[in-house]
Amino acid sequence: MIRALIFDCFGVIVTDAFSNAYQQFGGDPVADNQFITDTVAAYNRGYISGEESVALFAERLGTTPQAWCQHVEQGEVRDQQMLAYITACRKTYKVAMLSNIGRNSLLRRFSQQELDNYFDEAVASGDIGIAKPDLRAYRIVVERLGVAPEETVMIDDSQANCEGAVAAGLQAVHYTDLPRLRERIQALADTE
Repeated sequence: MIRALIFDCFGVIVTDAFSNAYQQFGGDPVADNQFITDTVAAYNRGYISGEESVALFAERLGTTPQAWCQHVEQGEVRDQQMLAYITACRKTYKVAMLSNIGRNSLLRRFSQQELDNYFDEAVASGDIGIAKPDLRAYRIVVERLGVAPEETVMIDDSQANCEGAVAAGLQAVHYTDLPRLRERIQALADTE
């Protein structure tokens, strides 16, 4: 029985503008993969602040922190249809967001009222010091929702994060688009 849904933020609710911005500033995501991975991981786990992360990327790309930050934020667009779906889901399920994002960064993208309207729980990896696909991240959200892992579905555009959720005992849907997500959630609900 499904009692809860956990949504990823970037790539599911909000477009992930990082890669496009990185390339537009002349960066090579393949050549810089280790730098990107290390910097993002440190930020997502709350080891460095958003300002420190922005400064590192700006320095690497030869631009100002303000220009880098502005370009990334302008590329982030909320999926209004997804937010409407989440609102509808709250009538049936407990709903959470679990995002690999730095400390207090969700509040730069959503007001507290919006987070409260859309989600029963909104968890940033930087606030808990643990990022997906670490099993503990999923377990923290499940515990906060007051449901069992097997009653919970993680929706994420990262296959590795979906695999982490399954390893933590949750069900998972690898997100590609909203129509397929609706079908998968309905299929899971119909098997109950």
